[in-house]
Amino acid sequence: AEEGRMLKREEGERVKIAMPTSLGAAASSLLAGKGKTPLPPPPAALLGLEEEEGGGRSGGKTEGSSGKAGKESGQKRKLTTVEELMLNEKRKKERDAAEQAERKAEEEKDEALGPDEAWLCKGIIVKVVNKKLGGGKYYKKKGVVQSVDKYAAQVKVNDLGHVLSLDQEHLETVIPSAGGEVLVVAGKYKGQVGVLKSIEEEEFAARVHLEKSGERLLPYENISKLA
Repeated sequence: AEEGRMLKREEGERVKIAMPTSLGAAASSLLAGKGKTPLPPPPAALLGLEEEEGGGRSGGKTEGSSGKAGKESGQKRKLTTVEELMLNEKRKKERDAAEQAERKAEEEKDEALGPDEAWLCKGIIVKVVNKKLGGGKYYKKKGVVQSVDKYAAQVKVNDLGHVLSLDQEHLETVIPSAGGEVLVVAGKYKGQVGVLKSIEEEEFAARVHLEKSGERLLPYENISKLA
């Protein structure tokens, strides 16, 4: 049966207009509500696209503009004032850290007192660590070294006024509070006088400013308080 659409021209008169089979089928489908027929895509020129070789499409950018963008992205961006300040601050911190590490290396802690090293010196304050001496009445008592005979010394006990002859193994050094005067009794700075600046508990050492060698980090047992 011939497909077509009926239009009314005049009362009582009808006219038939023939349509292509494919369009007629689509129109009939739309009118019947049975489906949708997609519209053909608009020409590429209307979308601002260019036909590429092989049937593809590309945007409006040309090879020249793409190359220029790549070149610009490879150029180094100038830093802002804030960024320059932050960079300078970072470099300063790195320099300070390096200088501090260098100073710390120079101030490397002196070697600890050796087991056979004689450390008793006249004029220092020592503490008695022998629990049995005098029935324990001298234990932890402090005294001043009056004289030294290598590993032994005459010690005058402060509280009691007694003078005892003691071996250094029954004595230990005394660390003063910050600002106190000390004598180095062992190590490479032995014999030098200094002032205690601070206690470095994690290092088991004291920071001392020596009169001849400047500030040094010394083990507790290498220094003792001066009377």
